[in-house]
Amino acid sequence: MNLSLVDRALLLLARTSTQDPDREREPVKLTRQEVLDWWEKDPRGLAGVDLTGIDLSGAILPGADLSGACLRDAVFIGADLRGARLAGANLSACDLSGANLTGADLRDANSLRSGGDHRPVKLRKALLSGADLLGANLSSGDLQECDLEGAILREANLHAANLRAARLDDADLRGANLRRACLEDCRMNGAELSAADLSRARMARASLRWTSLRRANLVQADLTGADLSSANLSEAFLIDADLRGAQLSGADLTDTDMDGARVAGLDLSGVDLSRSRNLPPEVR
Repeated sequence: MNLSLVDRALLLLARTSTQDPDREREPVKLTRQEVLDWWEKDPRGLAGVDLTGIDLSGAILPGADLSGACLRDAVFIGADLRGARLAGANLSACDLSGANLTGADLRDANSLRSGGDHRPVKLRKALLSGADLLGANLSSGDLQECDLEGAILREANLHAANLRAARLDDADLRGANLRRACLEDCRMNGAELSAADLSRARMARASLRWTSLRRANLVQADLTGADLSSANLSEAFLIDADLRGAQLSGADLTDTDMDGARVAGLDLSGVDLSRSRNLPPEVR
């Protein structure tokens, strides 16, 4: 039996929204062209749809509503998703490399609530400036060379994510989980990282000028050669951090704990250390 696009869509939605939790779901597989046609008729009609494994590389879908959609194993390489809604979407193993997600809504994307199975998302070289990723789960994801300037990443899970050479200027990462993340050669000037967990993060050569790291956890972080000029590190934990060759000129180190930090070649010009705690012998 040949189903019209509307019939297939209705059947898809009916099967993916079944009220019987024990019933195995067998969603209709839409083709690439059917999805594009559907979006053309109703940009909001893809919310909650199961698009597991679909290839929409290079698709032009600005403003598409994919909130709550299942995009497990889907491919959106180089797709235009400017201003798209992906809040609560399941992005397990989804490939969004090079996609344009400027201003997109990805709140709680790939979280446990969305049914994510923890397989990392790929966002290498994606454009995410101004995007909202509040509470999103991007743990172990590939975000190398991403543009996240001005993005909202509050309380996002970026544990062990690869953000090498990413642009995070003026981004909001308050309370974010960046444990063991790779932030080498990142630009994070003016970013908000208060209370963020950066323990054991690799941040060599990162630019963090004017960045707020108040109360941040930087225990055992690698900050060799990093530029933290004029950064706010008050009440931060730099215990056992590697600060060799780093620039901290003009930084605020009020109540900062530097116990065991390695500081050879550290530039502290213009820094008031009178209220810093557990200073290494080399800088007392």
